[in-house]
Amino acid sequence: MKLSDELTLGIYVPSYKRSDRILTYHLFEKCTYLVRKSEESAYLNAGILRDDLWAVDDCLIDDGLKAYFYAIDNAPEDIVVVAADDIEDF
Repeated sequence: MKLSDELTLGIYVPSYKRSDRILTYHLFEKCTYLVRKSEESAYLNAGILRDDLWAVDDCLIDDGLKAYFYAIDNAPEDIVVVAADDIEDF
């Protein structure tokens, strides 16, 4: 396989009202938190880097299932992993 043929991988972590508990963020070398725009500043203040935060209009991800499918349908990577926001260890 040539380098240009390699697949890309993105790990997305939908989160809602848990900016005070960003456990999963510290387990992965790289992951992107998917949050409602109304909570963007709370997650930035909690220590999520701007490049690791994807803030989406509240109405588009106003429940867990919508957030899950939003990540799958809109992430640019070839392979998308959706992880829970409260993983403590694995």
